[in-house]
Amino acid sequence: MILGNVSSFWNKPKLIKLQRPASLLELFFDIVVVALIGGIGHKLISEFQHNEYTWHSISFVVLQTLSVLLIWRTITMYSIKFEVHDLRHRLVIISCMLPMSLMATAGYVHNSHNDAYTIYLNTISYAMLMVVVAYILLSAARFNKEDKFFYWHLMIKGLARVVAFVLIIIKIIVPIISEGPNSLGDPKWKEFFVAMWASEFIIQMIADMYSFTKKYMCHFPTISRHLLKERYSILYIAFLGEMLIQVISSFAGEKSHSANSFIFLLGSIFQIFLMFWLYFDLLNYNHLKKSYKSMWIYTFVMLLHFFSMLFISAGLSLIIQKHARPAILLLAIGNAIHWTTSKLVLYSFKSFNRDTRYLRPKWFHSVLIGLFIIGIVTSSVLAYTYTSPHILIWTVIGLQITTIVLLVVTLKISIKKYKDMTLEEFDKIVPTIKQDW
Repeated sequence: MILGNVSSFWNKPKLIKLQRPASLLELFFDIVVVALIGGIGHKLISEFQHNEYTWHSISFVVLQTLSVLLIWRTITMYSIKFEVHDLRHRLVIISCMLPMSLMATAGYVHNSHNDAYTIYLNTISYAMLMVVVAYILLSAARFNKEDKFFYWHLMIKGLARVVAFVLIIIKIIVPIISEGPNSLGDPKWKEFFVAMWASEFIIQMIADMYSFTKKYMCHFPTISRHLLKERYSILYIAFLGEMLIQVISSFAGEKSHSANSFIFLLGSIFQIFLMFWLYFDLLNYNHLKKSYKSMWIYTFVMLLHFFSMLFISAGLSLIIQKHARPAILLLAIGNAIHWTTSKLVLYSFKSFNRDTRYLRPKWFHSVLIGLFIIGIVTSSVLAYTYTSPHILIWTVIGLQITTIVLLVVTLKISIKKYKDMTLEEFDKIVPTIKQDW
């Protein structure tokens, strides 16, 4: 950074024509997002531990997690496309991380859903985050007026955050005017809070979905499938690290241990490692299609993918802490969403790799989906009926290992079948990648 040249350290947000890699600051931003989701997960675990969960509290956890992931996606794609490595870029990212850190703190407070001051901390921090995101998007719109399409694209997303901020303020003011400043923890306001948060999330999601129209993709040709894979992969791996820390801390926090708790600890760690293995294979042996429809599907499916990991993490922690029934429920839901979204992500990829001459057979996806449906449904019912989490955990691990074995077998068969082909010959038999933007 050369301070003598103003443009080198304070640049107006302009569309970057050449794609740049993520900065270390943006990677730190990813870690803060994962810490925030970890706080939400801790809140979920605490409520099940003390039998304080209600449909209001679960709805709140779901909506807050999805809202945070949506904001992460918006800021990530914005900063990479409109910001360079300068002072403004640092201020933009740090101004998002500060309220997120406060929201994460609120998640680690015991009985946070009934404590008025913790609710103030979480809600006001979220309002601050909306202000920052709205400012970022609207200022970018202001400096891109010459491009009408991008001007309205950024304006719509920014105004959606302004509306969300207004709804957050209403959510705080109405209970205070009605019953005083300590009324936010009153259970009778829970439905109102959930309804307002759902409204904020839906407004933001609709505004962001505008980014995935065909016209937008054609107008924005520099988004790369490699960039998407890189950014989502970084968050996914950071999330797996958070899951591992959550499981280990749950085991360490127990006053006494038994053979069962050691078995659950090993099973939980094993499942997390296998989740990484499968995702690593997915990236190595697949090509993301470049059609706008698959990009739209990929983005929102990956958000659900991350959301499912919250439930899996909470379920594994609760099993170690000997809360069997809620753990089975969370694991069943989390694994069902995770495996379903995994299959959707698999379908959004072309299953071949030119360098290794790998071409996945057509029956592969069907076999995986059949195994998934039979395994998850059967093991979940049996585990809940007999209050035996062992059944569910080891079934999921068995499904993961089976998937890995299938990957290895198809890889070996494919390499043996096509190893003597030239690249030109191999290209003639692989699926055509749609190039519509």
